[in-house]
Amino acid sequence: MFIVQLPTAKGATVSRYDTIYNALRKTLDSKAPTQGQNESIAILKAHMALTKDTLDTEIRRSDLEITNTAPPTPAVAKLRSKRNRIFSRRSRQWNPFRLVTQQGRKHPTRPSNLLGSTNVHPCNTVETSEMSYTVDGIRCRRWDRSELQNRMKCMGSYSPRYLASSFEEALRFKDLDSGDIFDFSKSYIWHHLNNAVIKRNSNIKPGETRISQCHARKTRTESGHLRICPTCAAITRQPAMPRRFPEYINELLCDPKKATNLPVIGGFCVQKSFTLDLLQFNGEWQLDPKRSVEAGLDVYTEKWTTYTQKIRRHCACELVDSSPIARML
Repeated sequence: MFIVQLPTAKGATVSRYDTIYNALRKTLDSKAPTQGQNESIAILKAHMALTKDTLDTEIRRSDLEITNTAPPTPAVAKLRSKRNRIFSRRSRQWNPFRLVTQQGRKHPTRPSNLLGSTNVHPCNTVETSEMSYTVDGIRCRRWDRSELQNRMKCMGSYSPRYLASSFEEALRFKDLDSGDIFDFSKSYIWHHLNNAVIKRNSNIKPGETRISQCHARKTRTESGHLRICPTCAAITRQPAMPRRFPEYINELLCDPKKATNLPVIGGFCVQKSFTLDLLQFNGEWQLDPKRSVEAGLDVYTEKWTTYTQKIRRHCACELVDSSPIARML
C-alpha cells in the first residue's frame, strides 16, 4: 500500500515531485485502488496545488516520496497535521506592512518628535500659551525667553547687535552699514521665493525679511568713502517651524532691486555672510528628573538643540580676471 510522507531533507527538484505523483497514479491504475489510496492521491493533488508557487517554504514539490509502510490512516493524518502546521506558521509570519503588531513583539517606542510623525508627544497635543500645563497625567514645561537667552550666552553666541528675541528688541537694531537706528518709514517686505516687494508697516511674518533702508552706489560710507555695491539694512524673522531662538536677525543685504554686475570696472557684487550657533525646537520633549521629584509627577521640558544659522553681513565687490582694475593690482 502506498502512503505519502514528508521527509526532512530539502532541496530536491520540482520535476521529482511530478514524477512521484505520476508513478503513484500509474501503479494504482493497474489495480483497483482502495479508499485509503484514493484519499492519499487526493491529498497529494491538493498539496501540489497549495505549494505550486511557494517553493521557498519547508514543503517543496520534491519533498514527497512513496514508501511501503503502516496503514494509511495515521500517515494521512500525519501529512495533514504537518501541512497545516507549516501553512499556519507561514500565515503568522511577520509582515512589515501590517498595522497590527504580532503577538510577542514589542510595540515600537512612541516618538516624541512633532514633525513628520503621527504619534506626537502628549505635550504637543495641547494648544496653549501657558508656559506650564498638565496633560495625560504629566506636566509640560516650556522654556521662557530669559532661560533661552542665558543658554545662548553660555554658548557664547548671543549678540544683541545681530539677534533679538522680540520685534520690540528688533526695532532697536542699528544699520550694519551706517550704524544708524533703523528707519521704517520707507520699509518694505522682500519675499525671497518670488522676488516680490510688498508695502506693509505691520509686524514681520515668520519667514519674511523687512528691508528698512538702502544705500545706493557711490553714496558715502560711515568712513567717508564711496560705496561700490548698493546695500540694504534688513530684519529677517525666523520661520514658524521649527521654532528657533532668537527669532529676529539683523542683516545687511546686497540691494535685491539692483543689478549685481558692475560692467564698467569688470566686477560684480557678492553677498557675504557668517554663521552663528542658535537654538531650535523640533517638538521633542525630555524628562526633567529634578523637577519631577519636586512636583511628584513626571515633568517634561522642551528639548532645544543647536543648529548653524547663516547671517548675511555685507555686500562685497569682486573683480573678474579680465577686469581693467585687476591688471593694476
